[in-house]
Amino acid sequence: MAHALLSTGMAPDQPLSTEVAACSVGVDNLPDRVAQLAGGMIYSVACDQQAVRLPLLAGALSATLKLGTSCVLLTPSDGGMFLRKARLAGFSLDAALRSGQLALFQIPPDVGKAVFRMGVETFVQQLQFSIPSRDAFVAIDCADPLFMLSDPRASEEAAQQYVHWASSHQHTVLATFAPAAVAPRDYLTLRHLAENLAGFAVARPTEGGAILEIRHWFGAQGANPRESFMLRPRQTGVLAVRSAAAQDDELPPVDTVIYVGGAMDVTPAARASWHEAESIADAVDAARRSAAATLVLPFDRPNDYQTLCRAIVTVRAMRRPHLRVLVRERRVRLRAGQMLTLMRLGASAILPLDVSDSAVRRMVDSLRGTRFTRPYDMDAQQVDEDTNGLLARQPDSARGFSEAVEGLLAAADGFDIETSLVRVRFPDGQRASAVRSARRFGRDLVAWLQGDTAWFFLFGCPAASTSKVLQRFFRASLDGAEYQAEQDPERMLDLLAGLRNSSALKPA
Repeated sequence: MAHALLSTGMAPDQPLSTEVAACSVGVDNLPDRVAQLAGGMIYSVACDQQAVRLPLLAGALSATLKLGTSCVLLTPSDGGMFLRKARLAGFSLDAALRSGQLALFQIPPDVGKAVFRMGVETFVQQLQFSIPSRDAFVAIDCADPLFMLSDPRASEEAAQQYVHWASSHQHTVLATFAPAAVAPRDYLTLRHLAENLAGFAVARPTEGGAILEIRHWFGAQGANPRESFMLRPRQTGVLAVRSAAAQDDELPPVDTVIYVGGAMDVTPAARASWHEAESIADAVDAARRSAAATLVLPFDRPNDYQTLCRAIVTVRAMRRPHLRVLVRERRVRLRAGQMLTLMRLGASAILPLDVSDSAVRRMVDSLRGTRFTRPYDMDAQQVDEDTNGLLARQPDSARGFSEAVEGLLAAADGFDIETSLVRVRFPDGQRASAVRSARRFGRDLVAWLQGDTAWFFLFGCPAASTSKVLQRFFRASLDGAEYQAEQDPERMLDLLAGLRNSSALKPA
């Protein structure tokens, strides 16, 4: 019976109606092509902040109930507490619960272990006894244990079972996940599973609201590519997409360009809208007086990195979407970890060292009048730790190496950062000791030596350059060595799982 795993104290006293009208995400002003969900499909949203996750779920339930669709909520929270928080967020679900249109089940803390022992197929069969036979809207809060994200292989099998269940009963499922920041492997597992789901999105808090980033979304009206929506709470607490027609969103008469002198080879004197600043700090001060502008900031020496981090955070704290920030490499190149940090903090683009002034002007012209809508982080220290911190601390165990690689893959998700996981095994084991030197002098590299096998994770290294980089490390050709390189994240996770297992089996 369902009560073996789910508390049914908040279930309705009468059978739920199986008549269905439609299912909706329930966010005001969200385009119908995204908001309207297709039957028989599973949609996933990653969000580790309850203050964003709960209003999203409550809004979806409220909007779908108004359309006449029977709804089911699975949550680890106490049912009464969930309803009270939903009321504070602007949604009253009590009447629907009393009428039987909504059923609420509490998921016990150890549900993951129970589902693993009994099997997902048995679990969904038991759940099915307590909900409408077809066409229900099922909202799941913190679905991580139900999908067994901590075990990549088990989670893949679980996802297949849930997809089959939803499809065969024409249920629409909106599952939210809250992978912990200290568990990047869970997030990577979710990203892999989401490829076989109808939708995947990431919801992140930002000043004054949240950003909903759609990675892929196959709604009732068809496919939707990657897109971001700025969410703002109304006075009632309900989240709504910020309207493009809002008064404070109107473009000013002039969209200016603010550049630091060293960012350009030739001063663009003929362009009246270009204004020169003496330093990065002066450029940021000029941005405070601008409603719409593109900042062109130089990376001229290594010490500029921290200055750029502070500048980008300051600009994004102004909460003006028509401010864009371009970082141009000048005499030195940014490391891959530094580039990722700047992009995660809110840089619009990084212009490489070999780009010309004319290319910079074309990029500036292409950004004129556009809004910056990509999600960004405000904690520069934490973002830097998530990338450069992991690259700086070389692991002393197979588990440490695996966790570092998983953390970097999770940090780079959504950005075009090329990575490679390489395993090199030499017949005599002699040259494997060169990994110690590589760990000391390598840039954007995590390395681990296990007996006669060297493991490398190359961050920001194009696949075509991998073998040349390794030959430089070992100062010799890799001929005769057992060599394997992977660029696919899923295959990397499989290799890391094998490394973990092999290390666990070896005697201490």
